[in-house]
Amino acid sequence: MDKKKQERIQRIIRIAEKEYYHLSKNPLFLIGLILYWVEGSRKHEAFQFTNSDPSAIKAMIKWLTEIHKIPNEKIKFRVYIHKIYAHENCEKFWSNITDIPVKNFQKTIYKPTPHKIKKNQDYKGCVQIRVFNTEFFWKVMGWIQMLVKEFQFK
Repeated sequence: MDKKKQERIQRIIRIAEKEYYHLSKNPLFLIGLILYWVEGSRKHEAFQFTNSDPSAIKAMIKWLTEIHKIPNEKIKFRVYIHKIYAHENCEKFWSNITDIPVKNFQKTIYKPTPHKIKKNQDYKGCVQIRVFNTEFFWKVMGWIQMLVKEFQFK
């Protein structure tokens, strides 16, 4: 990573640290932050949260839209599911959960599986929520650092 990019990231994190104390007074902020801390991706410089629990998905959508005012059109959704569930229209299930039309979901990813029989009849796959905003990603990383520091988890 070049020096200019490192300086930009550090500037964003410093801003996030200042925002943290105000935001952390809201329980929903802490819920979403902890959900991302334990289930969010850090592989790419984009916010990516994947889960199969409808309540966790709803909580994360609420966190993004109510706390951070991210418009629905900036939030991307994708279903990940095993091939043997492909005929079950899981996209419609997740559309109902998220209140996002199926047409707004990105192409479903079907994972190969050696199984021929479904093990969990209620399983509807995982949904990945993505926000392609590098600055937001680094703010989230800064808020997580502050959470760890505040509660002395390190």
